[in-house]
Amino acid sequence: MKEYNNAYIDYNLNKDTHGVKEVVDKYGNGMDGRYEYHLITPWKFNVNAGYTIGGNAALGVEYEYADYSSARLNDPDGNKLVQTNDIRSMMKGVHTFRAGMEWKVAPEFAFRLGYNHVTASMKSGGDAFKRLPTNSVRTDTEYSNTGATHNYTLGFGYRGKAFYADMAYLYTHYKEGFYAFEHIDLPGTSIANDNHKVILTLGMRF
Repeated sequence: MKEYNNAYIDYNLNKDTHGVKEVVDKYGNGMDGRYEYHLITPWKFNVNAGYTIGGNAALGVEYEYADYSSARLNDPDGNKLVQTNDIRSMMKGVHTFRAGMEWKVAPEFAFRLGYNHVTASMKSGGDAFKRLPTNSVRTDTEYSNTGATHNYTLGFGYRGKAFYADMAYLYTHYKEGFYAFEHIDLPGTSIANDNHKVILTLGMRF
């Protein structure tokens, strides 16, 4: 991965009539502003199972685990960057559970249900925060720690010889702790998020 940035400072200091002092930040002017790093993502372990009932119904369950605290940031030479310590102290293992069912009520019509649960990837207790340098000029100091996520799906589909249609409803619920900025005594604001989506798909085969 590469990030590009550039900074340039050029200003005059005029001290009455005693002369002009010119100061130029040659570092910002001469460097290409490129910051390259390598992100090593964690291993994912997955197990799943499925079962059909009489040719008209199908059941499936799946479990996945990924330890996000094992992710690493290295420089191009393979040396560990200091941000890796933040990853280890702020992140944790994530458990994902999925379950679904589809039932053919008729040869052309199918009904399905689904559930997806993902645990929080950040440690609780205020361990995860947004690290900004003390001399940073950035104004986006806010951050949030997202908790476990629950997804519920409900769908109904039609499949004909030429025409097919599908309608799905997706409900997502999760909580997060919102922080305007990092401070040891600043309590987070608890926010509950509820998202509703209805998705309609229409198609024709030729």
